[in-house]
Amino acid sequence: SERTWQLVKILHKHGRVHRIFMDQVIKNELCRYARSISDFDVPVLRSIRHQTNHHDHMHVRLRCPQDDKQCVPQGEVAPGSGCPGAK
Repeated sequence: SERTWQLVKILHKHGRVHRIFMDQVIKNELCRYARSISDFDVPVLRSIRHQTNHHDHMHVRLRCPQDDKQCVPQGEVAPGSGCPGAK
Protein backbone atom coordinates (compact mmCIF):
# COMPACT_ATOMS: atom_id res chain seq x y z
CA SER A 1 0.00 0.00 0.00
CA GLU A 2 2.78 2.42 0.89
CA ARG A 3 4.56 2.10 -2.46
CA THR A 4 1.35 2.19 -4.48
CA TRP A 5 0.23 5.33 -2.61
CA GLN A 6 3.62 6.94 -3.26
CA LEU A 7 3.36 6.08 -6.97
CA VAL A 8 -0.15 7.50 -7.26
CA LYS A 9 0.93 10.70 -5.49
CA ILE A 10 3.97 11.06 -7.78
CA LEU A 11 1.76 10.60 -10.85
CA HIS A 12 -0.38 13.51 -9.62
CA LYS A 13 2.56 15.79 -8.90
CA HIS A 14 2.37 17.68 -12.23
CA GLY A 15 -1.42 17.95 -12.44
CA ARG A 16 -1.94 16.03 -15.69
CA VAL A 17 -3.59 12.89 -14.27
CA HIS A 18 -7.33 12.77 -14.79
CA ARG A 19 -8.16 9.19 -13.82
CA ILE A 20 -6.40 6.10 -12.56
CA PHE A 21 -8.21 2.82 -13.14
CA MET A 22 -7.68 0.01 -10.64
CA ASP A 23 -9.67 -2.60 -8.75
CA GLN A 24 -11.99 -1.40 -5.97
CA VAL A 25 -10.25 -3.62 -3.40
CA ILE A 26 -6.98 -1.79 -4.09
CA LYS A 27 -8.63 1.62 -3.92
CA ASN A 28 -10.24 0.70 -0.60
CA GLU A 29 -6.84 -0.31 0.74
CA LEU A 30 -5.34 3.00 -0.46
CA CYS A 31 -8.17 4.85 1.30
CA ARG A 32 -7.39 2.97 4.50
CA TYR A 33 -3.67 3.58 4.13
CA ALA A 34 -4.08 7.32 3.41
CA ARG A 35 -6.19 7.67 6.56
CA SER A 36 -3.63 5.75 8.62
CA ILE A 37 -0.83 8.17 7.70
CA SER A 38 -3.01 11.32 7.83
CA ASP A 39 -2.61 11.93 4.08
CA PHE A 40 -6.25 11.71 2.97
CA ASP A 41 -5.72 13.54 -0.34
CA VAL A 42 -9.26 13.79 -1.72
CA PRO A 43 -8.34 14.90 -5.29
CA VAL A 44 -5.88 12.01 -5.62
CA LEU A 45 -8.34 9.49 -4.20
CA ARG A 46 -11.14 10.90 -6.36
CA SER A 47 -9.11 10.19 -9.49
CA ILE A 48 -8.87 6.48 -8.64
CA ARG A 49 -11.77 4.78 -10.35
CA HIS A 50 -12.89 1.17 -10.15
CA GLN A 51 -12.33 -0.89 -13.27
CA THR A 52 -13.07 -4.60 -13.44
CA ASN A 53 -10.07 -6.89 -14.02
CA HIS A 54 -7.54 -4.34 -12.76
CA HIS A 55 -6.46 -6.24 -9.64
CA ASP A 56 -2.86 -6.58 -10.85
CA HIS A 57 -2.28 -3.39 -12.87
CA MET A 58 -3.55 0.15 -13.34
CA HIS A 59 -4.19 2.46 -16.25
CA VAL A 60 -3.48 6.17 -16.04
CA ARG A 61 -5.48 8.58 -18.16
CA LEU A 62 -4.05 12.08 -18.61
CA ARG A 63 -5.90 15.32 -19.21
CA CYS A 64 -5.89 16.69 -22.76
CA PRO A 65 -3.06 19.12 -23.49
CA GLN A 66 -4.47 22.64 -23.93
CA ASP A 67 -3.04 23.01 -27.44
CA ASP A 68 -4.25 19.61 -28.74
CA LYS A 69 -7.43 20.30 -30.69
CA GLN A 70 -7.95 16.60 -31.56
CA CYS A 71 -7.96 15.34 -27.97
CA VAL A 72 -11.45 14.77 -26.58
CA PRO A 73 -11.63 15.62 -22.86
CA GLN A 74 -13.54 13.40 -20.48
CA GLY A 75 -16.14 14.69 -18.09
CA GLU A 76 -15.14 15.42 -14.54
CA VAL A 77 -15.30 12.69 -11.94
CA ALA A 78 -17.90 12.72 -9.16
CA PRO A 79 -17.16 14.89 -6.11
CA GLY A 80 -15.75 13.37 -2.94
CA SER A 81 -13.02 10.81 -2.43
CA GLY A 82 -15.01 7.73 -3.40
CA CYS A 83 -13.68 5.99 -0.28
CA PRO A 84 -15.90 3.80 1.89
CA GLY A 85 -17.28 5.77 4.81
CA ALA A 86 -16.08 9.13 3.46
CA LYS A 87 -18.21 12.01 2.30
